[in-house]
Order: sequence, then structure tokens, then C-alpha cells
Amino acid sequence: MLLNANTNKRRDDFLKRLFAQGDYEKSFLRLCKDGCSREDLASFLWATCILARADRRGPIACTVPGADRHGFIALDAITPEKVRSLVEDLRSIADRVDDVNKTPLNPKLDVLAAPTDASRDSARQYVARLYDMLPGFMRLYSRHLERFYPLSRAVLKQLTSTQIRSLDLVLYIEQSTGHPRYEDAANLLQGGFLAIGGAEERIPECFSADALAKLKQRTAKFRLNSRF
Repeated sequence: MLLNANTNKRRDDFLKRLFAQGDYEKSFLRLCKDGCSREDLASFLWATCILARADRRGPIACTVPGADRHGFIALDAITPEKVRSLVEDLRSIADRVDDVNKTPLNPKLDVLAAPTDASRDSARQYVARLYDMLPGFMRLYSRHLERFYPLSRAVLKQLTSTQIRSLDLVLYIEQSTGHPRYEDAANLLQGGFLAIGGAEERIPECFSADALAKLKQRTAKFRLNSRF
């Protein structure tokens, strides 16, 4: 997770406030020892807590595309018809890109025709490969969207932005350590909410270990428990 210098400082200040409150540093270091990146874990945690505090203030106080009532995800503007149209458009455009790539109009030929430059040749080769792979990526995206959309729409309309981010944090921890580590995740989320300036009585219900486990179980059947 790449952040600029100012954002890094704010995230690190958040960690200092978190660690100054109690035993939260032990949970954090345990997860890092078992495989989590310090920077990525801190960034996931900080972002989730910022969003959670905004959600708890009322109708999404921060800028989150597609969010409405108290942090719930709004999908009404993305209708099934629009998704089907996008899937068809992607496949049609992929076919056209494929056709162009088989002719002298392929843009990669311009990239590769540039004078040899040791400092740039590897980047040019990479861009040329991306141009060749573009149609395949578009078809893959269209197939994934076509499969994922009907399975996820119903459950996403029932989840808040905070729940989505909390699930992402749990999945990151599971991917890094081999286990979701609900107790450590809940401990850090609750402490992080306080460190970000949230009130104890307004800590989100989804920040408990039991709630995180139920959230992951609830979304598993919709295949939302994968960071593919």
C-alpha cells in the first residue's frame, strides 16, 4: 500500500497514539512477527478506523464513492442492465484491440522502434507486453464481473463501508499469517477507533471478534472472502 510522505506521517502518528493507550502494540507486533507487513497493517488499520469514525458521525462524512445512509454501499445507480452492457462492450472492444494488434498499427511497434537506451529498454519491453495482453485482461475482467456481480449485489447492499474495510483487514491478516486472528484484529480496531478520536460508546459493533468472524462467514457464500 503506497502512501505519500505526509500520509505516512499521519499514519505513524496514529500508531503512536494507539500504542500509547494500552496493550495494543502487543497485538500489532504479534501480527507483524507472524507475517504481516508493518506498513501495510498500519495502513489498513488506519484507513478502516478513519472510515469508521466518519460512518459513525452520520450520513458518510467522508468522500466514499457510492456511499449513502450511514455508510451503506449504494448500488442503485449500477443496474444489472448497465453491468451486462459493460460486459458486452469490454468483449467487443477486446476483439477490436486484438484486430489492431495484428496489424502494423499495433502501438507496441512504435514503442519498440525507439532508439536503444539501456535505461529505458526494459520498461519499453514491459509496455509492449502489456499492449499484447490488454485484450486478454479486458476479457478476464468482463468474465469476473459477470460472475461476481449477481452473487455480490444483494449482500453488498446490506454492508456498511466500515464492514467492507474491516473484512478487507481480516482477509489481509489471514493472507499474511495463515489465520484471520479475530481477537488481535478486534483489539486493534477498537483501540484504533479511540486513537482516531472516536468515542468508546460509539465503537462499531462489527469491531468485536465475534462480529468479524460472523462477517467473514456471512460473506463467504458470496465469494467475498477472497482478496483475488
